[in-house]
Amino acid sequence: MQWYHNLKMGAKIISLLLMMAVFMSIVGICGLYFTNKMSIEMNDMYKDYLLPVKWLNATRGQARAVEADVLEILNPGTDNTKIQRLQEDILARTSETEKVLASYEQTNLESYEKERLTALKESLLGFRLERQKAIDLAISGKKTEGFVYYNQNAAAHADTINKLLTELAEFNAQRA
Repeated sequence: MQWYHNLKMGAKIISLLLMMAVFMSIVGICGLYFTNKMSIEMNDMYKDYLLPVKWLNATRGQARAVEADVLEILNPGTDNTKIQRLQEDILARTSETEKVLASYEQTNLESYEKERLTALKESLLGFRLERQKAIDLAISGKKTEGFVYYNQNAAAHADTINKLLTELAEFNAQRA
């Protein structure tokens, strides 16, 4: 260390500035590295956890709206023009649900989600088949029978769908 004491004042100042520049560069590089890492992780969290919560809650809303449309179709006071509009709304909501679930399926799913998603798809298929039978009864003039059929066969699928969507949304919210 004696050699440092023998240096001229200007050389000492320059060496201190160089050391400070090196250390500042190290701090800057570390900061940049960890900021980039955090940005990537936040994007993954948004894409894989928060967007699915939004999608699943929107799908739950779509499912409830379809239930309301079906019950409106089964209502004895609903005329044929309104039934046609309600059927178109059901098709549009069903299409939107398929798109959202396809987007959700593209995210990084854990085994719990895969199991629930498979059960959800099965319940959706069952609900769609049973609901259509109830709607067909209503269209043929048997709205009371259609309502009874819906309550006995389709309502359980609708409850399962809502339960599964809630579980998946809560799971993703907790992970996020």
